[in-house]
Amino acid sequence: MAAVLFCFSLSCTGAVAQPLAVEGRLDAQAIDLKTQPVRLNGEWAFYPDVFLVPETSSSAPTASGEAENSPTDSELNNRVVYADVPEVFPGHTQIGSYRLTVRIDPAHLKGDHLAVAIYSMGTAFELYANGFQVTSAGQIGTDRASTIPAYHPGVYRIPDAAIELAQETGRLILLMRIAGFHYADSG
Repeated sequence: MAAVLFCFSLSCTGAVAQPLAVEGRLDAQAIDLKTQPVRLNGEWAFYPDVFLVPETSSSAPTASGEAENSPTDSELNNRVVYADVPEVFPGHTQIGSYRLTVRIDPAHLKGDHLAVAIYSMGTAFELYANGFQVTSAGQIGTDRASTIPAYHPGVYRIPDAAIELAQETGRLILLMRIAGFHYADSG
């Protein structure tokens, strides 16, 4: 079975022009995932000062309630900013959630596995695909004392359950929850 890489880096190359994410959405339907990786660069939706709940549907994002003064679901829409990836946190926030909805052609997913390549992330994070945990590094927390940073670059397989959901919906929702209290670059 072929492994396909989604990449958080500019180093991926391919034959078809790479799309850029715009306002938290990336249309990769034209790319045959069996033969070409997809860069996940562009504008991800960024929710500062809140950890979103990993979701298994395309419903609106919700706050986990882990952070003090967690916003209501309706307040989340007013908080979202669009952050260029790969870059650092917008502003000076120390925790937050990045969210990207990737539209894919379900025919490109049959019988294959997907993976995410993370080349440089020097902070605590958790990565989810369609609500299923892909990987994590360190321990995210709501303050410096409860956060443990870590550096674990690698290629991480997306769980089969997340791929099955993507085959049904034509979407892969990526959620990265980050706590960057220990490094100025915030990952």
